[in-house]
Formats: sequence, C-alpha cells, structure tokens
Amino acid sequence: MKLKGINPFEQYVDKALFGIVGASLLGVLAWQFVGPGNQISVGGQTVDPDKAYGPVATQAQAVLAKVGSASPELPAPPRADVLKRFEDRLTKGVSPSKNIVALSPKLSLGAGGVADMGAGAESPIAPLAVPAPTGVVAATFASAIDPMEVISNDDLAKLLPKEQPFDKQAVSVEAVFDGTALTKALELDPEGDPRSIPLGWWRGQMGVVAVEMERERQMSSGEWGEATIVPPMPGRVSMLKDLDKAVKSKGDMPMLVAQASAAQDLVMRPTYYNIIAGPEWTPPSEMSTGETKTEKMDRIQRQINDWVKEEATLKRRLEQQGKQATDRQSGREESRDEGHGGGGGRPGPGPGRSPTPPPDERRNRPGQQPAVKKNPLETRLEEVQGKIVKAQGELDKMNQPEQAANEDAARRLPLLDDPKVRVWTHDITAEPGATYRYRLRVVTNNPLYGQKLIDAQKADADSPVSRGDWSEWTDPVTVEAKEYYFITGASPADQLGGARASAEMYKFYYGFWRKGSASIEPGDVLAAQAKLPEELRLWDMEKLKAGAKPKITQATPDERDGGGHGEEGGRRRRGEVNEREQPTANTETPKLEDDGLSKPAARTIDFMVNAMMLDTSALPASGERGSKARFRTFFRDQAGQIVVRYPDVDAASDLYRRLAANAKMGENQGRPRVKAVNPQDLPQPTGNRPGADEPASRRPRDDGNDGAGGGGG
Repeated sequence: MKLKGINPFEQYVDKALFGIVGASLLGVLAWQFVGPGNQISVGGQTVDPDKAYGPVATQAQAVLAKVGSASPELPAPPRADVLKRFEDRLTKGVSPSKNIVALSPKLSLGAGGVADMGAGAESPIAPLAVPAPTGVVAATFASAIDPMEVISNDDLAKLLPKEQPFDKQAVSVEAVFDGTALTKALELDPEGDPRSIPLGWWRGQMGVVAVEMERERQMSSGEWGEATIVPPMPGRVSMLKDLDKAVKSKGDMPMLVAQASAAQDLVMRPTYYNIIAGPEWTPPSEMSTGETKTEKMDRIQRQINDWVKEEATLKRRLEQQGKQATDRQSGREESRDEGHGGGGGRPGPGPGRSPTPPPDERRNRPGQQPAVKKNPLETRLEEVQGKIVKAQGELDKMNQPEQAANEDAARRLPLLDDPKVRVWTHDITAEPGATYRYRLRVVTNNPLYGQKLIDAQKADADSPVSRGDWSEWTDPVTVEAKEYYFITGASPADQLGGARASAEMYKFYYGFWRKGSASIEPGDVLAAQAKLPEELRLWDMEKLKAGAKPKITQATPDERDGGGHGEEGGRRRRGEVNEREQPTANTETPKLEDDGLSKPAARTIDFMVNAMMLDTSALPASGERGSKARFRTFFRDQAGQIVVRYPDVDAASDLYRRLAANAKMGENQGRPRVKAVNPQDLPQPTGNRPGADEPASRRPRDDGNDGAGGGGG
C-alpha cells in the first residue's frame, strides 16, 4: 500500500540517524581497547600518568646539585653606566617643554665646579701651547752605582756591567721652564675665534706630567742622525708609562693632576741613582766649575781650618795686648801717687811735680772728646769670624742635601707663578765615546681632555696630556770612552838610543779614572798597569739578593770624619752619617762593618790599547826665539790607519788635565777626608810672660817712663 504525503527522506531519516549513532558508539567502544592510553604534560614533556614524577625528580636533583656546589655559576649583575646617565642628565634640559626661551648664553660647568660663560661647544677654543724650556745645558757624569740599586731594579741591571763594580757613564740635561709663560698660554684670548680656555677647566688643576728628552747622535761624517726620544730612567717615576690605564675619562684627570703635583720634584727633577764610589752628582749648570762636590767640601773645610787657626791667634794677641795695657796703666797710677825725689845730681820729680803726661794724654785735653780708633786686630777678627760662619753654613748645606732640598721645596713658588722652574733628566743609555746633542720639552695635563668641543676640535680633546714645544739643541757633548791614552813625551833616534816615547793610559774603574804609565819604542803596543787602593772591596751579590744587610756598628773617635770605609769603596752608604751632619757634637758616627758581605777587590788593573808605535820625529823649528823643540809620534791603530799624536798637545788638553786630577783624587779612595780643626787642640803660648810666642818686632817696647827718677851721676 502506498503511503501518501511521506517523501523518502522522511521515511528513512530516523533509520540513518540510528545507524550513525550506533556506529559512533561502536567506534568509541573499540577506541577504548585499541587506542593509546591517557597522557599528561610535565615540564614541557608529554608522559603517561604513571611516569609523571620522573621529570620532577630529575629537576629536583639538578637543583640539589647546584645548591651543594662549592662554586656555583652566579648570574651576572646588571651593569649600570652611572657616568653616562649622569652626563646625559647633566647635558639634557630640565624643562619638560621642548621650546624654552633662552635667558642667556649656555652655561658650561668646568671640572672644578666653576661656571664659565661662553658659547660652549658652539665656538672653537684655543688649544694649549706649552712653552719650550730655555737655557738648556748638558754634561756627562761617571760613577759606580750602588749594588743595592742593581738588586732592586732589573731594568737598570740590563744597562750596567754584569760584574762589579757597576760603573756607568751618563748624560744629564738641565733647562729652565717659565711657569708664568704657561699661565699666559692658558689665559690667551685671541681676537675673534677661537676663545680662551675656560678658567674652570685649568685653575688649580695644572701639573707637569713628564719632562721628555730627545737626542741626535753625530755620525762619522759630522752630520747628525735621526732624532730619537730617550727612554725614562728605569726605576724612577714615569707617569706616561701607564697613562692609558690611569686616565680613561675626564673624571680621572683630577687624580692625575694630584699625583703630578705630589711628585713634582721626582717628575721635573728625577734623582740620580745612589752612588757607591765617585764624585757626587750635581746639576749640569753647576758642573761648569770643574770641581766635584767632594773636592769643594774638602776645599771649604781647609779654608775653615785656616780661619779657625787665625781666629785663635788673633784672640791670643788681643788678650796679650789687654794685659800689657793694664800693666802700663797700673804703673802710671803708682808713679803719680808716689812722686818721690831723685838722688844726687839732677833731681827727679819732687812731691809737687807730676810726671810729664804721655803723648796720648797730652793730645786729649779736658773738654775734648778722645778719638776712638778701632783695633786692627779686632777688625780682622770680625772678618775671620764672619767668613767661618758663612763657610760653615755652606758646608752644612752640602752635608745635608735632603734637608737643603726640603728647604728649597718649601720656598719654591707654585708652578704657574714660578718664572724659573729648573727641570732636568738623565740619559743612561748613552754609549761611551759617542757624541750627542739634546733638547727637552715639558708635558702637562690637557685641560681640553674630555670636554665637549666642536667637531673640528674633537682631536684636541682625545689626549689627556699636552706636549710642549722643543727647546733649542744643546752644544755637542761627548760621552767619555772607557779608555784613553796620552803621549806625554817623545824623542827621536839619537846617540842615546832609538826613537822612544812615554805614555799615560787612563781607564775608568770603581768610580774613578785609574792611571798607568808606559815607555814605548817602535813596534810596542800600548800597555800598562795601574795600582788600586788597598781599601777597595766588592759586595757579595748573592748574599745581598738573599736579603742580607750590612752590619752597622759605632765608630771609634779615631774613625770619625772618615770619608768612607773599605767595605764601600771609599763612599758612605745610606744610613751612615758624617760627624758634621750630627745634631750634636757628641753623637757617635755609625759605620759599616765587614761581616762577610764583601771581599777585597783587585789590587791592579791592566791597560792595553790596540795601537802600535811606529816612529817619532821632530817638527820643523818655528824660528821664534826661545821656542822649544816639538815632536810627533806615529801609531797604527786596529783599523790600520796611521794616527799622529803630539806630546805637547796631549799634555795641554783639558781632557788630560781632568782625567789626571780625577785619578789623583781616586788614589785617596777609602782614606779619611779633611778633618775639622778643634780650636782647643791648637798649640798654646809657651812661657809665663805675655807675648812670649810673638816675634820681637811685634812686642811692645818698654821705654822706662813708668819708673821713678834716676840716681845722680
């Protein structure tokens, strides 16, 4: 039977829906048996529920290991650039508005906190032009350096001999720097642009950082070689050495200036190394006299001794004159009181007559002022005493150089107010026998460093220092060679023998030049031997390196005033004091005792110059009346060249006289210095009668006027 009004969809939709639901239920039922089990997420991983605690346990063990670690890895702390934040806030405006009315030109704060009105970074600033030193002078210096300096300074040891004595020849260069000229350079305000350096950038913040030296070596052709900067002295203050590490920003500049000001003496006038033998170092401007400090001290002491003796003699003579005047005056008074008559013949003065007054009393009438005439002996005594005081003050100053230096530093003006700042430095790399010329320049801190300048001047703010202009070149100075020889006499072949010559050879050893003499003939090589003082000793370097120190004992009275002991090669070491340096006369002088740290030095040294004598000949006579015969001697040197030497020229040379004088002084190395004279030790007058020690011509004459009248004839 056909259904009416029911379409096929309606007829079968319920059946289809039932089938779909049934199939879904069967699928779900089947998935429970054939599909995967339940899973969960732990620590970013998907695991079964029964394995959920595995990742948790692993993370817990890792945390436990970090907690128990002796050196755990800590997170880096956050970096905060405080300086950049401060500078950003300092340069940025304080108003939140982008547009603000300008009330005045930009206000720039200097490093010193002083406000300077100006255009700031909108206008150029004149860079600092440090003036050049003037009056530059150079001088050579040779001595034996203290072994303790070598032990404590490895860089210095590389420049010295490997064995003792540590003789060294150096060049010192001195100049004068005008600090007031530096002030004018800082205050310089050119017309228009650029403008002057703001006051707050440099006032109270300027210092000398270094004194640089440049040298040129003279070549065999006579021309000067390439200029090179001389390295600073090893072991001395060098603020330029680690400048990049010390100054990294503008904020480090005040510390640099403070260090330069505190060490201005060490920077501008570096001290030479401690010397164990040889003359004391003196500035080049004071070396022109040709007299060493030791020689000058001995000369002054001898003058003082002579004046002390003269002072004692003058005092004795004045005392004797006073006694004689007193005796004459008492005799005249007794004669007036007695007035007794004379014997037979011509009568003497009676009771009513007084003796004829002496001439000086007749000249001084009543009512007249007696003429006051100073005794010449008293005048001379005052002159001598003044000379003693002046010379003793000079000697005391030389005996106490550190105290004198402190006094000079106390009186020294500030850098920018001193027109005559002495600066010097030393070249210890100079080679013996070479000729150099030098010049200096002063290096200061740069007040423009780190400042905000216009783009065209950015380079002026990059360097923390300003290098000044170079000084003029010094006169050529020749470093003394290690050995010299001089022909002091020569004779050509004659009836007495063949050609011959006499020579003196000099070699620098242990702080002094040593002399050896030789007589040579054609074919002989220059060779000689010099005898050394017996007091010379060498230090045991191994014991000193191990920390051993010399033993200090008290000297006996006979050993005081010694100029040095054998243990130190004739020079006092640090810590030993001379009697003239004592605060009181009773202070005993300590000395170095030989406690196994030293050993005797060689007793002789040998000389040999690779030059062979060829011949001697006479020079043609000059024809002048009274002229002496002149000779010349021929040698062949190691290069095969013929060398001609003139004995009269060698003997008259300044170098020969200087080396001979130094060698003579070296003969007394280690011996006592000139002692001060004690007036109480001077010989006293002999006899009981005043004036017994004076010549008869200086004794007062006894004219017999003080006695009574004579007897009758």
